[in-house]
Amino acid sequence: ASEQVMQDEQDSLAEDPDAPDSMIGIFATVGISACSGLASVYTEKVIKAKRPEKQQTSTSQQYGLAYTQVQLALVSLCIMGVYCVFIELDVIIEKGFFYEFNGAA
Repeated sequence: ASEQVMQDEQDSLAEDPDAPDSMIGIFATVGISACSGLASVYTEKVIKAKRPEKQQTSTSQQYGLAYTQVQLALVSLCIMGVYCVFIELDVIIEKGFFYEFNGAA
């Protein structure tokens, strides 16, 4: 009986032109991963290129790459926090901040 139900579901998905295509999701995930990797490599290249090789004075501070990335992350969290307050605050108050989150998220 369960084999018949599974076969019926597969047939209905094959006939439905509006059924979601899993390949689109796979390609989107791979594309997002590739773009993220390229962006991180480019960001590191830009940060390292702007850092001078030698310090001109002893009072100038040179920050490491990890410190700079933490600064960038904190700024982006602040920007997203402001966005949430102005755009999504009513939904957050109504449903909670972690609405529809699961273990995988």
